[in-house]
Amino acid sequence: ANDLIHEKWISAQILVTPNDKDLLNSYVANFYTPENQAKIKEALIKLLKVDTSHESYLKYIDFLLGYEPQNAIPELDKIDPSAEFSEYATTIAWTYADNNQFQKAYDWAAFSSDIDFYSKMQWLIELKDNDKLIHEYNEYIAKNRDDYRVKAQMSMVYHDMGNFKESWILASQLPDESADKEAIQKMLNTDVIDEERDV
Repeated sequence: ANDLIHEKWISAQILVTPNDKDLLNSYVANFYTPENQAKIKEALIKLLKVDTSHESYLKYIDFLLGYEPQNAIPELDKIDPSAEFSEYATTIAWTYADNNQFQKAYDWAAFSSDIDFYSKMQWLIELKDNDKLIHEYNEYIAKNRDDYRVKAQMSMVYHDMGNFKESWILASQLPDESADKEAIQKMLNTDVIDEERDV
């Protein structure tokens, strides 16, 4: 109940002095709850009018990503991927990916240490950016030789590009217990037979 009285009191103060930065910051810090979404958003928008600091802007981005991801995109479109937003880079990348904006997802992923290469591969595959995919894959696999999930995926990519030889080489490097290995080799056998038949 005390919280409720406190909230009402600060809300009343904000009505009287809507440009009081400390008051708005205090409101956001103390009453940031799902039930209070609408008022928090209002306070953040007021705050941004009187405080254009990066910190205040981050609070607003954090709110949008957490509560209104559909409204986050137009706001995120205004900012370039950079290290100063790195604490949100993972969420921003996935927000874009969920909206099928794979180039932006991929660009933001560069500033995240939590997005695995396999996910980035999927985005490059969606973008049909094979040159970049091959380049990134070669760099990644040189340091992560035992990432068989990524190898299997790349084998499929080469297959879809019609590069059966590369596809076969990668598939043959997969461990025998890999379910992908058998599936890919079976598929390649069929393709190679078809190809020879067409010659």
